[in-house]
Amino acid sequence: MRYAYVASRAFGRPLLLEPQRGVAWLNAFAHLIGSRQPSSAIAMQAMEDDDGPSRPVYASLPVGLVERDYNKAYAQVGNVAVLKMDGVLVNSLGTVDPWCGMTGYDGLRTQLIAAMNDSNVKAIAVIGDTPGGEVTGCFDLADQFRSAREVKPIWAIVDGMACSAGYALACSTGRITCSSVGYTGSIGVIAAHWDYSKFLDEAGVKVSLVYAGAHKADGNSYQPLPDSVRADFQAEIDAIYDQFVPVVVAGRGLADKDVRATEARSYLAKAAVDLKLCDDVMSPTDALLELVELVS
Repeated sequence: MRYAYVASRAFGRPLLLEPQRGVAWLNAFAHLIGSRQPSSAIAMQAMEDDDGPSRPVYASLPVGLVERDYNKAYAQVGNVAVLKMDGVLVNSLGTVDPWCGMTGYDGLRTQLIAAMNDSNVKAIAVIGDTPGGEVTGCFDLADQFRSAREVKPIWAIVDGMACSAGYALACSTGRITCSSVGYTGSIGVIAAHWDYSKFLDEAGVKVSLVYAGAHKADGNSYQPLPDSVRADFQAEIDAIYDQFVPVVVAGRGLADKDVRATEARSYLAKAAVDLKLCDDVMSPTDALLELVELVS
């Protein structure tokens, strides 16, 4: 099955994912699993060019096209390093830039470390449009953002959405701006269990699971979810939620009860500012230019 690795990360695991756009992505990805067409033939052809780039490399940013230093892990505007946080967030993508609708925590971490060690970088902008993603790697990276903001200014510039895992990272920066119709929040945890048992019965297919260890087949998609397994899954979700809330408390200086009171809602920019989940309603262009001016 194509994309088997990514599928294993997307389904049947706790996710820090805004439900509406996140589920839409999961559905779209489910269709991709059966596709026979390469999803990035042009990109792969470019990667196979042994001669390296023959033309300047550009980044598309809120201030327009910016020529990118091929030797740097990030685009730069003035003294500001610009990190892109687009699409679904995964622990390990193997690239520094977003690719195929995903951004890797590994790539963001690499860019963050490089920017912190670059004497020509005076501030960092994290421009995001993400519904969230994987739990694994998220909170560790949030801690790194929170430590880094004590050394250099780091702003999260929301251009569309920074929800769930995306918000965990955004709230760990020093300032959050959001476009007027952008969303932040969704401070919660979700997991999906797929039960194909009725479908298989109607198709005349019987699946026999042979395993050792009483819990080895917990959560399998060939049987309904037993109450005891559901309780175990809920306990895991609650434990992750109890880690998520303190990330927001530490990042935004909010009370624990106020974070929990959001009940994982996502908020438009103005409402998010009123709840102190966001600092200002501002276009991504204005926000980036303000940060550039601040450190110039």
